[in-house]
Amino acid sequence: MGKKKKEEMEAQRARFVAGAKVKGFNEKKVAKIFDLMEQFAGYGFNKSHSAAYALLAYQTAYLKAHYPVCFMSALLTNEINNTDKIVKYISECRDMGIKILPPDINISHLHFTPAGPDIRFGLAAIKNVGANAINSILEARQRIGTFKSIFEFCENLDLRVVNKRVIESLIKAGALDSLGERRSQLFAVIDKAIETAQKVQRDRESGQKGLFGLGTAVLQDSHEAEPGLALPNTPEWQEAQLLSYEKETLGFYITGHPLSKFAKDLKDFSNANTETIHEIESGTEISLGGIVSALKFLKTKKGDRMAVIQLEDLTGTIEAVIFPEPFQRCQHLLKADAPLLVKGVLDVEDSGNRKVLANEIQSLEGIRERSAQFVTIYINLLGIDAGDAMRLQSVLGGHPGETRVIFQLEYPEQYLITLKPHQLVKVRADMQFIKEVESICGRGAVRFEKVERGMAQGER
Repeated sequence: MGKKKKEEMEAQRARFVAGAKVKGFNEKKVAKIFDLMEQFAGYGFNKSHSAAYALLAYQTAYLKAHYPVCFMSALLTNEINNTDKIVKYISECRDMGIKILPPDINISHLHFTPAGPDIRFGLAAIKNVGANAINSILEARQRIGTFKSIFEFCENLDLRVVNKRVIESLIKAGALDSLGERRSQLFAVIDKAIETAQKVQRDRESGQKGLFGLGTAVLQDSHEAEPGLALPNTPEWQEAQLLSYEKETLGFYITGHPLSKFAKDLKDFSNANTETIHEIESGTEISLGGIVSALKFLKTKKGDRMAVIQLEDLTGTIEAVIFPEPFQRCQHLLKADAPLLVKGVLDVEDSGNRKVLANEIQSLEGIRERSAQFVTIYINLLGIDAGDAMRLQSVLGGHPGETRVIFQLEYPEQYLITLKPHQLVKVRADMQFIKEVESICGRGAVRFEKVERGMAQGER
């Protein structure tokens, strides 16, 4: 029955019914019993099968509970080619308090491995880095120990398998960070490092010696001393670029996430994420934020433009469908890597796949300012002096906008006064404004309100 072989099942039905009749059972009842067994076979298991699964589930739960780092390392390795599941399990690791360490040419192995209370990223998870390249790196590491520079790294590898593309991916993924140089610097000297390494390897093969017969070994610990091999003093890539390269080579972000700076906004303006949507019924109105990781523009049969985007948050991804009407209002926001808040209806297909039918889309940039009618600045009167007051006045004047400012003046354990200036003060309360105010009044001094706060002990 489990194999769904129709001809065999019909033959067994005839045999079952005939045998039951011989034993004196009612033919209709016997046929009904077989129908029930046939129906059950579509989803049921034999007791032995169920028992085996129960034992396996218990063993798995035991390992996860008592050896969480080893268990999650194995789980990540098992799904190393499935980016969506890797993102999900890395998020679960963080929830469990397990830190995922970035890949490292001096430490990482082929797969994800336990590193004390943490998990070290496996080199095999880096795109464009194949098994032969990894084996070359591991063999060289076993032979010479820790790599100290990109030049030494290249000199000791098989450059036929560890080519420029592989080295670029390793740098973008952060796997050469342990060399102590900026990724931008390492990236700038890839060609020079390969060229130098090829010459060194040719000299080794031909038996040539360097100065005083010492060969190239005299410079392996300090390549910076070699003329022309110093790294350029280039500034590090911007954080957005660093994260973008990690996403490109690893399939996801590891040292940070573009959404991290919007954590408070997501908490205040969304009611779901890609993890919690699995507990929400189809047809429910939801709002969730994320980064546009994929984007496709389409046309309806009538020729109207629409779009389908892949939205990625801290726990996974979800598809959002933007039909022509909302598309007209938000098309200027639809760009790769754009941080968006999507409001719409959750649609659950028969297959269980979930997507959002969007009816409103906003940029997460400045969403708090756009949604707030008032911004309240909390001032501790014991922690501010005349100079601070002058600086605050300058900040308010330097950010003109449409959001009204209210002050709450607090004298700890004595009184709290709400102050609404008779001459309206309106500002553009963007991140720079918040940063400048908090540098004067302290962290958390700026709060946004959708409605006006009532007076505490009087209005001034």
